[in-house]
Amino acid sequence: MGTSTKEWGKDIHDRHPPFWHENGNIILSVKDDHSGEEHQFKIHKYVLKLHSTVFRDMLEVGQAHELCSTVALKGDSVDDVCALLRVLYTGFMAYDTLTFENALGILRLSDKYLFDELRAAVIRLLKRNWPLNREEYIHFKKAYPEERNLKCIQLIKTANLTRAHELLPTAFFELAVCDHDILDRIQPTDPPSIHGLSQADLSRILIGRQLLIKNCSMTINHIPRGNIGRGWHEEFCNCSWIDRKLALWNDFHLTKWISPGYLPDVDVYGALMKHLDLTGSTDDEGYCPDCNRWLIHVCEQAAVNMWKDIPRHFHLPKVDQAAYKRSKDPFVLL
Repeated sequence: MGTSTKEWGKDIHDRHPPFWHENGNIILSVKDDHSGEEHQFKIHKYVLKLHSTVFRDMLEVGQAHELCSTVALKGDSVDDVCALLRVLYTGFMAYDTLTFENALGILRLSDKYLFDELRAAVIRLLKRNWPLNREEYIHFKKAYPEERNLKCIQLIKTANLTRAHELLPTAFFELAVCDHDILDRIQPTDPPSIHGLSQADLSRILIGRQLLIKNCSMTINHIPRGNIGRGWHEEFCNCSWIDRKLALWNDFHLTKWISPGYLPDVDVYGALMKHLDLTGSTDDEGYCPDCNRWLIHVCEQAAVNMWKDIPRHFHLPKVDQAAYKRSKDPFVLL
C-alpha cells in the first residue's frame, strides 16, 4: 500500500505560514504514525540554520546547492513539528494556543535537533508551571489547584528523555503527595503518552513519599512536650493543648496522612500547620504567642529543608542551585 502525501495546510490551514511558504526552499516531511499519511512543510532553510546546530551542519554540508531539498524527519510527530514551526516563526508570546502537549513536543524536538535557545526557553516556560522555587510553587498551586497528576507523569517522561533535570523535582514531589492510588488508576484507554513510567521512576516516587512521611513524623515527634517554648521563654511553658495535639500524630496511619485526606495543603508547611491547628497568627487557641511563633518557625524550617532535599530523597540528578531562584516571569498556565 502506498503512502499518501499531504502538503501541510492545504486543507486545514489553507497552505498559509508558518506551515507552508511559497518562497520556502526546504520541505520537511513527516509521517503520521496513525494514518500513515506523509505531511510536508515548506519553510526557509535560514530559519532552521539560524537556530539549530543539527540543521546548520546538515544543510551546509549535504544539501547546500539544492534549490528545494526535502528532509524526512523520522520518528517525529506531526503535532510536534507544527508546534515547533509556530514558535520558530512567531515566538512564544504570539502563540496564544500553546498547550502543555505542544510545549513537551517543542522540548523533544529542540533537544533532538539542538535548537539550544529554544530548548532553554521552553524549559523556562514549563518551570513556570512546575517551579523549583518553593514560594513560587505554593503560589502557583493555590492559584491553580486542579489535579494534574497525569501531566506530571508526562513531564517526567519527557524531562528524562531530554535530560531537562530541573523539571523533575517538583513533578516528583507533586506525585508523591497526591492520592497514592493515582498510578493504579491509569486506564488502558488513556493516551499512550502517559504510560510507561519506568520502574525506577515508580520506585523513586514511593521511596520519596516514605521519606517525606518520615521527616514529617520526625518534625512532630522532636518537638519537646510540656516545654515547647524553651528558647522563646525565660521560663518553661505549659500550653494547654500541646501534649494532646502532638499525641494525635500517633493516631494517624502515616501512609494515609500523605494522601489528600491528610495533607490538606500543597506544601509540607501547610500540612504541618493544619495538623497542629495553627493558622499563622499569634493568637491561635491553646498556644501562647511565643509558642505559636516557635511552632510556625519549626513548620517553616521543616518544609524548607524537605523541599531542598527533594532531589536527594527521590534519587534524582543534581540541579544547579541557581535554578531555584525566584523567577520574574509571569505564570503561563499550560
